[in-house]
Amino acid sequence: MLQMISLKSLKYKLAIFLLEKTTPEKNYFILKRTRTQLAEYFGVQRPSLARTIKDFENEGIINTDGRIITLHDRGLERAFVTKAATIEDALKEANIEIDSRDRVE
Repeated sequence: MLQMISLKSLKYKLAIFLLEKTTPEKNYFILKRTRTQLAEYFGVQRPSLARTIKDFENEGIINTDGRIITLHDRGLERAFVTKAATIEDALKEANIEIDSRDRVE
């Protein structure tokens, strides 16, 4: 089984996974893997994945019903003009928070 390996946070990995499985027209999908298999795919322990999924539910980002996952928030697309010297500075200027474990290049 392939595994998603990177230095990105679990929240980032899960968000990308959810975005890849849904579209603006179809905001739900049926999870074909068990939670254990999904945790292995992300390279984390199952309790960590369960906490992250619960966090997403509490934040209103997703809803789960068994294996059906509905994505309610695909994020906001934003564009802005800046004179910041770095991408990190530009994100701070725009009040866009990123996880400290995510790299900004």
